Amino acid sequence: MTELVTLIALGGALLTLFAWMLIRGEAADRTPADVLRITRILDLPALSFRQADRLFDASDFEFLAGHPGQVAVTERLRRDRRILALGWLRQLQLDTLTLWRFRGVITRCGLSPGLGDEFRVAFQAIHTLTLLALLRSLVYAFGPFTAALMVQASVGHVEQISRACARPLEAISAAKLSEVQNRWLAVSEG
Repeated sequence: MTELVTLIALGGALLTLFAWMLIRGEAADRTPADVLRITRILDLPALSFRQADRLFDASDFEFLAGHPGQVAVTERLRRDRRILALGWLRQLQLDTLTLWRFRGVITRCGLSPGLGDEFRVAFQAIHTLTLLALLRSLVYAFGPFTAALMVQASVGHVEQISRACARPLEAISAAKLSEVQNRWLAVSEG
């Protein structure tokens, strides 16, 4: 019995730590220009979808739950939103992996500011992927309506990676940008 209590306490502590890490990230300093610059080269469907917060909005659910005759509709909404939210979170993970792969192309083109920056981006990508996996688990277990704040933070983390990928492209020539695009096409199609 003592082992069970210890395991539950440890699980709760880890869950709290991961949630804190997800929420603690830099404020969602939204600079759409950075995201737009990257989406001209990359296909990032989850990051480009600006209505994702509606997937996690509980107002529809709360409205239906307030009407006793709508129990079946309420449960259907919860189930459908869970499926949509999990799909979008999975796509956000794929967008993160795409950005990380693109960062490798940028590095191979000689546009990396240095090894320290590469380690920072790698840590940021691994951290974001871990937190998104945790978030998917939470949405699967408790539904999409309990995770709205953490979803906003996770989008902010992916946007930070996007900005880190866009930064080296800011002051390059059109020829170098074309080279980066061609290398990316070779990597992404191959």
